[in-house]
Amino acid sequence: MLKTFLKETSLILRTKPLLAIALVCVLAACGNHRPFDSAAWHQGNLRVRGSMAEDLIKRKVLVGRPADDAQRLLGRPDKDYTSALVYKIDMGMPFKDPSRYAFVVHLDADRNVREVQITD
Repeated sequence: MLKTFLKETSLILRTKPLLAIALVCVLAACGNHRPFDSAAWHQGNLRVRGSMAEDLIKRKVLVGRPADDAQRLLGRPDKDYTSALVYKIDMGMPFKDPSRYAFVVHLDADRNVREVQITD
């Protein structure tokens, strides 16, 4: 009986730090969203931009607009392809390399925004 109790106590003590770390990671990721604001996007760093990226997608702020309008709102892209504008962002996810994230504005043949997405 004592042996079982000690075994269970040991397991609980070993898992508590892991649960605490997991909780911190989840809470850190949850608080990273804010409404899109063009001025804040222009002035902000990659983390600020990342915090607004999901709002841009959810509200479809750019969809249907010409690429020039998208660039007025977001500024000059880090990469400008015929069919896409690419902006570097940082989603603030713990344990993930922020340089892997991008906010991609997909353009149709007329250079109107067809879709926006976050890639990693």
